[in-house]
Amino acid sequence: GADGTYRLEIHKGKTAQENIVETIAESNTGDPAELARFIVWGMTRCPAKHTMVVLWNHGLGWKDDDIYATVRGLSRTVRSGGRGRRENAAMFRSTAATVKLLADDEGDEEARAILCDDTSMDFLTNAEMSQALKVAMFAQDESDAVAIFADQARLNEIMATGNEGALRRLALIGMDACLMAMLEVQYQVRQFADLLVSSQEVEPIDGWPYSEILQRLNANPSASPAEFATIIVEEYERFYFSKNTTLSAVKLGDMAETRRLVSDFAAALNTAYPTDDSLQLAYTKAVRENRRTFEDQEYLDLLVLTKGILDRYDGAATDVVAGGQALRDYLQAPDGPVQVNAATGSKKDKATGISIYVPYDMPSPLYEEIDFASAGWLTYLKTVYESV
Repeated sequence: GADGTYRLEIHKGKTAQENIVETIAESNTGDPAELARFIVWGMTRCPAKHTMVVLWNHGLGWKDDDIYATVRGLSRTVRSGGRGRRENAAMFRSTAATVKLLADDEGDEEARAILCDDTSMDFLTNAEMSQALKVAMFAQDESDAVAIFADQARLNEIMATGNEGALRRLALIGMDACLMAMLEVQYQVRQFADLLVSSQEVEPIDGWPYSEILQRLNANPSASPAEFATIIVEEYERFYFSKNTTLSAVKLGDMAETRRLVSDFAAALNTAYPTDDSLQLAYTKAVRENRRTFEDQEYLDLLVLTKGILDRYDGAATDVVAGGQALRDYLQAPDGPVQVNAATGSKKDKATGISIYVPYDMPSPLYEEIDFASAGWLTYLKTVYESV
């Protein structure tokens, strides 16, 4: 607004106005530099043994199409990640418009749609989110974070390095937004924290029950990151027990192994699919029976899909069976990648904590820009489309 952007430090018993500790210039929160600045500022001002960053706003899973295109009077567009922006005609279905409409409908409780700035009509792509989190780990201070984004060579160098020499480390990332509990998103942020708390489904408009969550944290201030993630999921489940909701905490340190197992399964599927009638039928039925689980019907639960294929497949491709069983067993193991999961109402037993992209037709070209694109799942999706 005209008065700039307020930064707050929340204290019990104080009003929102009393909690304001700094006023900065009007900010575009769809700019990754702003997120990096905020993380650096927050971790410098309030150092802690464990830090959680919560990203709150609209969410569309991995999809980076431009929900503000119609607001600008443009045709529906998609946008690439990175600082350089391009706009193209939409190449894939998305619930972006649906979520935007729901978010504008005050009468719909299921209207909560990450990181969209309605004033600037801008938002962060998943690639930009990764850039912001990585820069926040290495920037000396706020001004250095801005300087890194202004220097493409330096930004590229930081993004290409590991975490050695990082000045900061997050314990948890929370995404109080819709549809973000996807393998593609979890893998994208794997370097930046220990756990990610997010929802496979569209969230109710009230979002997380912060009062209840913080009351439990106050009662147990020494809670470990895993214990606090469990508190968040438990309180969310309790708050929305009568609604159709999901929330999970996933171990980001397990994403490399999850990717490996999905890659092995995808390679086996890709080899057998063109000529294996049993696999074609098993995959098609498993997908169709789970299309309507989430608001975005191109997002399917990974474990449910894997089990659905295995349960229906009676062909001779042993690699398909072995790959599927290995992935299934890993996902449902007590010490697997899902730390804790909650699914209420119609989502119970249909949402196990991790979704994956399964488009109706040709996969979006923007999928190639996310880190998970090299895992082989995209290759398999293209094989399915080309075999129709």
